[in-house]
Amino acid sequence: MKGSYRELHSAIIRAGFTCSNLASAIGISPQALSHKMNGYSLFTAKEIARIGKVLNIPKNDYYTIFIEPLT
Repeated sequence: MKGSYRELHSAIIRAGFTCSNLASAIGISPQALSHKMNGYSLFTAKEIARIGKVLNIPKNDYYTIFIEPLT
């Protein structure tokens, strides 16, 4: 099922990153990040934590950004 990661995309832009920069910063390929952001695969807990740290996302927002879009 495809997810919609609009909030994540907005957070990437607000932090001054591109998807490619973010992928590199969290240790995955840009293609893998694209697949995850388009709902073809899921983010792991480690990836979510890394993204949160890199983009300065409060842990309270993780559910809204990473879980809710998939339902």
